[in-house]
Amino acid sequence: MDRRRSRGSAVNATSTVFAKVHPEANRIADEVAIRVGVSKAALVEALLYHLGNELDADGVPAWWTDPIPHPEELTLETA
Repeated sequence: MDRRRSRGSAVNATSTVFAKVHPEANRIADEVAIRVGVSKAALVEALLYHLGNELDADGVPAWWTDPIPHPEELTLETA
């Protein structure tokens, strides 16, 4: 089964995303892409569009639990 995008389908694609992820996350992406019959790039693109629809008023996903740094906070290194 060819999971690549059809020729010409990414003509207007002007950005490339490179990210190092944990091997387990990569395995999950591979498996889901295979199950739905698309490339990993198409899966990631769909996930990002889906994520964009789930942002709260601050532009943060509702499920995000890690602290959000504020631009006015300085990162100070201590000895």
